[in-house]
Amino acid sequence: METRAHLISHLFGPEQEILTPTWRDTCRPIPEFDRLLKVSVLGPLDLILTKLGRGDEKDFEDIDYLICNVMEDPSPTYRRDAVSPVERFDDVETTISHLFRRPHPALGGRSYGEALYQALRAKGLLEAPEVHELGGGAGFVAAAMSSMATREGRPLRYTFLELSRTLLSAQRTQLPSATAIAAHAERLPLRNGVVRGLFLANEVIADLRVSPADAPESAELARRYGLSLDGARRLNTGAIRFVEELARVLARGASACLVEFGGDFEASPVALSGAFGRALHVEHSIHFGHLEAAAKALGFKTERVAMADLLQIDRSMRVTSYPDVVRLRNFAPSLPVLAHPMEEIARAHPFLLRVFQLEFPPIGSPRFPDPQATAGFCQLFHALMLRK
Repeated sequence: METRAHLISHLFGPEQEILTPTWRDTCRPIPEFDRLLKVSVLGPLDLILTKLGRGDEKDFEDIDYLICNVMEDPSPTYRRDAVSPVERFDDVETTISHLFRRPHPALGGRSYGEALYQALRAKGLLEAPEVHELGGGAGFVAAAMSSMATREGRPLRYTFLELSRTLLSAQRTQLPSATAIAAHAERLPLRNGVVRGLFLANEVIADLRVSPADAPESAELARRYGLSLDGARRLNTGAIRFVEELARVLARGASACLVEFGGDFEASPVALSGAFGRALHVEHSIHFGHLEAAAKALGFKTERVAMADLLQIDRSMRVTSYPDVVRLRNFAPSLPVLAHPMEEIARAHPFLLRVFQLEFPPIGSPRFPDPQATAGFCQLFHALMLRK
């Protein structure tokens, strides 16, 4: 049947629209309107941001549909990376490793990278002095691990694999001796069996794509690895494909460590952005049960450990939550974005401590690092270690 008319059901004023700075680049024209007027539809990220701003029940239903059916692959966000590494990890997606990138009393005076190195060394995952890291962020973890290995007389051969050329440059700045390769997690540009040491993916696989649970690819992966999708809406397709790639590129005796937030529940979306929607993207929690099942079927020996246990972090220490740091930086802009111990803030900024009602949640609390979340670092973050 020929379309005779189009019905415009809603008109929204500019005060109801919240757009990213690059919204024009992602608009898609609707050609059937060309005879009358020029009409374009916003890209999915701008639609999500605008709907988050309005926030009624129908908008949230639309957001869930967009995430499940349109925003499957976040990789274009990183290919078009328009924010600096500082802005990305201070303002957009502040990772746990970023909050503990400097030596911290809760880690016994070690940084996150140093504590991770010692933990993986104790687990026997660093017998060969070689590390390939996927999505190495700003490079702080790599620099800390490499520095500690050098002090032990076992310098590491380090290779970065990264989709964002902006971040790849930052990683090389932190560790100039490293090899840097532009790479996609599902299509690693490495030969079969070439990795003989450790393959690290720290706080990055939540960025990989998901698929609707009823999509053909999801059904095929569920059959292949015996995954239950009963009642699920989405599957961590990209993370499972990444584990398949690890099975291909790791040599016998090599290992991998995947660090992320999640648990034994379906992939759940988290929208992240900086000011005015900058670098808006959607991450998904990891269903570690699915990932373990796939890894075992691919021949890996698996071990899952809570990150708090692996790093041996002091759960009782009270530190700034992320919102605490944001509030303090309004009056102390030079304050770095870190998990500052309460005593440190009391010494450095006693006046601000009296003015603001800061929470300082214990690290082990569900309210760290974000009091608005339903669970925190100690409840949600895990390391999945794979041995071939």
